[in-house]
Amino acid sequence: MTAAASDPPQPLTAAARGFVQLGGWLAGLAGEQAVDVARSIDQDSLDATRAVARAATLPLLGWVGFFTEVLDAASVILQPPQTMRQVTSSDFVGHDDWTGGEQLHVSPLANGFLEKLPKGVSVSVEPEALPADRTFRLRATNVPHDCVGVYVGRVGEGATDQNPVPVWLVIP
Repeated sequence: MTAAASDPPQPLTAAARGFVQLGGWLAGLAGEQAVDVARSIDQDSLDATRAVARAATLPLLGWVGFFTEVLDAASVILQPPQTMRQVTSSDFVGHDDWTGGEQLHVSPLANGFLEKLPKGVSVSVEPEALPADRTFRLRATNVPHDCVGVYVGRVGEGATDQNPVPVWLVIP
């Protein structure tokens, strides 16, 4: 059986990929340190105490990164990425002047790095018809394993720019 391009990676493959990325990151940090020391030597401005202190932090960063990666690998292996994951927000309350006669629309959601949810993720407003208490929530489906964070946006009646309500969706 061969895996399709859209299939999620196998749990052990996903966990191993995280360790490879960690190794690349640490190698990059060590390389930057070596370049900075060489540059300081060339410019005759080497501060040995500072260079040793920076070099001493590399193992500490490595252990912290390794510990974090072990926790991430355990979560991936114990709860493997699924082809379809759903996340539901807490309840939000619409504006008093919302009539309930028009459909609610959600703007694209973005995290703190201004990264939007991938195109395959479907975000909808529930319920489709606004109830008398004007409460609604967001539901995201087809959420991939690597979309973790808080995503914010707006919901408006009729259009997202008409008297919008700020909304957020936490993806664990």
